[in-house]
Amino acid sequence: MTLSAKSGLQIAHIIRDKNILLLIDTLKGWGKSAEAIAALLESQAKHEFRYS
Repeated sequence: MTLSAKSGLQIAHIIRDKNILLLIDTLKGWGKSAEAIAALLESQAKHEFRYS
């Protein structure tokens, strides 16, 4: 899947629902560049959960 307006809307809904794990899984399914973004978000989420 390539990034598109539909993809952006999907991300917006996921963020609105504060479902970071779903966002990470969604990005991982989109290919290499999105996987890099997902890894960054995953790292940040783990850091925040550890200190919250």
